[in-house]
Amino acid sequence: QLHTHPSRIRIRCRYQIFGCQKLLRYESLEQHENNECEYRYLSCTNFDPVRTVKEFEQRQPDCITTDIKCELCQQTMKQSQREQHFVNCDTTTE
Repeated sequence: QLHTHPSRIRIRCRYQIFGCQKLLRYESLEQHENNECEYRYLSCTNFDPVRTVKEFEQRQPDCITTDIKCELCQQTMKQSQREQHFVNCDTTTE
């Protein structure tokens, strides 16, 4: 009779349905699913719900809470303040 030791069993990540192809040992599964998997679910209050970490990283540069720098005056602001800042920016181009 063949017995497989539990530490040798590989389990698929629960985020397989979103694209994760990892097969992990039981003792590694929780850490992967909660902290490492790029397909784990996140949500952002400033966007429509984001499904995965991977999607969040792709959208993050456009997120309204991302810090950006004015190319004219070098002032740092939130992405959401960009248009208003441009109207009022003290630096003019000629």
